[in-house]
Amino acid sequence: MHTKEYNKKYYQEHKEQLKEYYQEHKEQIKEYNKKWRQEHKKQMKELQQKWYQEHKEQIREYGKKWKQEHNERMKETNKKYYDKNKLQIAERAKKWYQKNKEKRKENYLTKLYDLTLEDKKKMLVEQDYKCAICGEPLDLETAVIDHDHKDGKVRGLLCNSCNFKEGQYNFFKEHPEYVEKLEEYYKVSE
Repeated sequence: MHTKEYNKKYYQEHKEQLKEYYQEHKEQIKEYNKKWRQEHKKQMKELQQKWYQEHKEQIREYGKKWKQEHNERMKETNKKYYDKNKLQIAERAKKWYQKNKEKRKENYLTKLYDLTLEDKKKMLVEQDYKCAICGEPLDLETAVIDHDHKDGKVRGLLCNSCNFKEGQYNFFKEHPEYVEKLEEYYKVSE
């Protein structure tokens, strides 16, 4: 079996002959390669996946290192591209947002609350499609996730009105000095 070193050495020694042969047989070589790739598509994909799995960490490390070394260049290139293609980018984004409403909701829930859309649906069913405080009817669109702002723990689903009031209640409970100021304000404005 040939080694990489042998292949390099062979190529260096026969470089001109190989180039000449390639130029003379360019179309046949392209056609053969195309046919071979089509016939061996599955094996190639399996080999690529296997190689990627074996070298995943090196690939990630290389990518991180490259990004760090080329950060400024990437920013400049991205900015130029964005400036040149603002309208097309905005149009593409708009189409994607419209096409992927469910996916966007799922990403939002996962990012903020570590919930899936299915989790939210289950919570709605458990609450009998009603606000946990006032009992107003809720659906998937109108239900607001109530959570503790200190530890992020999800408490339940509320209507928008109760969520706002609950937030205000907690604020005034934690800052009683504002209650006094509010009462003073009401007295002055009478």
